[in-house]
Amino acid sequence: MALFQFDIDNKTLIFQLKDVNLNKEGMMESVFLLHKFTTKKEKIFFFIKIIAIIIIIYFTEEIYFIISNNHILDRLICPIRNLGILISLYIFSPLINRHSFVLYKHQSIPLIIIFILSILIILFNILRINRFGKIFGLNFIYYLFSFILMGIELILIKYLVDIEFISIFFILGLKGVIGTIVFLIVNHFYSLSEFFDIFDKLLIFEYDETYENFDLFPKIVYLISLLLVQFLKIIIINKFTEHHLLSVIMITDIIYFPFYFIEKFWVQKFHITTYSSFFLNISLGFINFFLMLIFNEILECKFWGLDINLKKNINKRQDDELNLGLKEMNSQITLVTVNDYDFKVGESESDDNFDDNFSQ
Repeated sequence: MALFQFDIDNKTLIFQLKDVNLNKEGMMESVFLLHKFTTKKEKIFFFIKIIAIIIIIYFTEEIYFIISNNHILDRLICPIRNLGILISLYIFSPLINRHSFVLYKHQSIPLIIIFILSILIILFNILRINRFGKIFGLNFIYYLFSFILMGIELILIKYLVDIEFISIFFILGLKGVIGTIVFLIVNHFYSLSEFFDIFDKLLIFEYDETYENFDLFPKIVYLISLLLVQFLKIIIINKFTEHHLLSVIMITDIIYFPFYFIEKFWVQKFHITTYSSFFLNISLGFINFFLMLIFNEILECKFWGLDINLKKNINKRQDDELNLGLKEMNSQITLVTVNDYDFKVGESESDDNFDDNFSQ
């Protein structure tokens, strides 16, 4: 897609050319063309940079997946996740993506509220839940850092697809190749128990004496679902922003909660140890859910100016300005007749007759 912008009397006109076929010479050659790379050195350096960024994306994703994918943490992990990702988005997004997403009031206020509530609920959990201190302790730094890495991963994906014009399928394919290589290396040198023991030396996990084994079919289903999640994640970041993926995650928390409830209290027979913290964490999840509905303009708030920059209101103002501009242009067009003579385009009347008629 190409974008052209002109400024006429302080009025901005934007034209977009979509569906431009830049793939006739291959994906990377199209990218080189867009970046105006002419020398072989520029192309090699750019290719190495893209490979390095995708490697960073892969390992940051694996780190936070291994550290935070612990069911024992339950819902306590959600505010830490939200806080870590928001810290990353606010600090690193403007640095990495120079043309970062501009937040309007109806988007920034919900994120600020979520940021503050996440800090408060974490402090409440520290003070009220003994188990929270046992599992986290100084390890809280590890968990928070893992989600900051998750935010960096989202920012880098946005950078690749928006700034560097890298194909979604190229990112997914290369991540798959890197993952296969890493899996073969780890599987060659370590057994499953040895691999987990490495992280047990850094982090404190409960109930890790046994390791789950699954049949082939569940593994295939899990692999397909993982590929689908990875694809949809990049699609959301590409079409919208990193903030929208965070909103999807928080909305998914509420959708997932009934399954979580059945797993913990029906299947595994767990008990609620601290009711105040349990219901407060669940309430926070529902509050985040409604705040994200406001963020995504599903719920409209017509106070504090939160509805001014809704997409539909922006489009309405643009349509009104365009119609006003057309009316002003039409008012400046005047039809002039000269002595009641009509001159039609295409008439074979000679120049002499025209001069005679005009001079009368």
